[in-house]
Amino acid sequence: GASYFTVGRDPAGMPFSSGPNEGDDLYHPDHGRYVLMSSPGVGQMRFLGFEKVYYDKKDHTMRTPDRSRKDDFISISGSKMRKLAALGAKPCPDLIPSDLVASKCIPPGFMVQKGWEIVSDYYMRQKTGDWVPYSKQLGGLPMGAGMQSSAEQPFGKPGFKAYHASGGAFVSPWHGLALYPTAASNLVVNFVCEIPRGSTAKLEVQKSVPFNPIMQDTKKGALRYYT
Repeated sequence: GASYFTVGRDPAGMPFSSGPNEGDDLYHPDHGRYVLMSSPGVGQMRFLGFEKVYYDKKDHTMRTPDRSRKDDFISISGSKMRKLAALGAKPCPDLIPSDLVASKCIPPGFMVQKGWEIVSDYYMRQKTGDWVPYSKQLGGLPMGAGMQSSAEQPFGKPGFKAYHASGGAFVSPWHGLALYPTAASNLVVNFVCEIPRGSTAKLEVQKSVPFNPIMQDTKKGALRYYT
């Protein structure tokens, strides 16, 4: 079995509860690790925080930034990479610019050229509408017992909401579900699965909607899917 688990930087839905960043989502590499360490049943599993890495213009690799030469490092997030791909970014000149998007170039060492051409072709075709992304799910969404959705706003519509229900009333999965299904045993815990197996829709528990239903994320009015 596994002994280590690498935790990402973005524990979705967990904002700062106080201080200058109150309300903002947590992004520190150790925040998600601390949360999982407190979960029941982890045993001897050790959790590793995933720290953000930057592109080093001097040796053309992704690494933790050196604070003594911060101007040599460029942040290339997933969002920036997708934007560059959709723009059809070409290899950068020898003198790598700091604003990659404005220069429409990708630095050497970030990705092998053939791989970048495939990624760029995919996102360019998405933008032009030449094809439907392979990950876009057609048809219904399997839902577990105790879940309810509206027939007027089914899965695939921006207004789709999946609620937890008990006794004919909606229940918040954050505040209304017990940790254990039965009080007599602590060997089994309740688990809320936002994205069911076989689905690629970006489904998330909503922080600002009453009873915290599961809804599909949107960007600029379009439904989002994992690609």
